[in-house]
Amino acid sequence: MNFQKYNVSSVAFRYVDWQTFKALWRWCRRRHKNKPAAWIRDKYFHRIGNRSWTFSEKLTEDNYLALVYATDTNITRFTRIKAEANPYDEIWMEYFAERKNKSYSNFKFVYE
Repeated sequence: MNFQKYNVSSVAFRYVDWQTFKALWRWCRRRHKNKPAAWIRDKYFHRIGNRSWTFSEKLTEDNYLALVYATDTNITRFTRIKAEANPYDEIWMEYFAERKNKSYSNFKFVYE
């Protein structure tokens, strides 16, 4: 199964979002047992952009603090290594150095 981990990542992200929504909805229903579903929906889930049912907190009239979706993660496709490239051969050292620099230049830190 591990050989397909990059091929179906969007399906896995959708599944994570669905499971997160189900867990949040169960929590909301358990927390407010005597409230109707419409009240819970209006209190905890808002329409942000073109997405409805976004778990969020209303800060101001137009500003929300929303839970991040897993499907918003950019899926990076990796370029394959040339078949004839050998990391122990000095001829290919520049090729592997360039690959390493390119892969780290696309990496973004979350806390920057």
